[in-house]
Amino acid sequence: MSADALHYYTDLLGREQWLGVALCWTVIEPLRDPLTIPDVVRRLGGDPADLQPLPPDAIDDHVRADYSAPPLVHFTQVGRAVAMIEYNGFQGSLPEVLGRLSVGARVHSAYWNVNRDNALSSAAFGHLLVTLDAQFPDSRVGLDIGVLDSDLDVLYEALHSDADSARP
Repeated sequence: MSADALHYYTDLLGREQWLGVALCWTVIEPLRDPLTIPDVVRRLGGDPADLQPLPPDAIDDHVRADYSAPPLVHFTQVGRAVAMIEYNGFQGSLPEVLGRLSVGARVHSAYWNVNRDNALSSAAFGHLLVTLDAQFPDSRVGLDIGVLDSDLDVLYEALHSDADSARP
């Protein structure tokens, strides 16, 4: 992770305070054939016909107006993959959901809420590879608990270098 990326996300979290309340960001990347938003909605047990497009400001208004509002899920097509963002939700962090989403795909999920509940997860081929709590990163569950190590190493290096540069 570059210093620019770290700065961008730090700035984003500072600017959009509601992001700290509760968010689950899940990316479903197909291993072969492209996935579509309707494919992902069906994997979640939903009906694609029930999807309703909302402009970005409607999403912001929904979240900012009432933090106790029902979860809102936003889907976006990103090339061959689908990103799912849950405002005040956490379905993409559940092992059974990660398993369904990861059939023929690789899935990464990051979840947090205001109570410091959180999960960083990875799944593939219908199986949970790893899930961990950022407060206890050495306590991991899954079939391949080291699968995120290289990504986490880069993040830890960025955090340490940022902390070192802040020292007098």
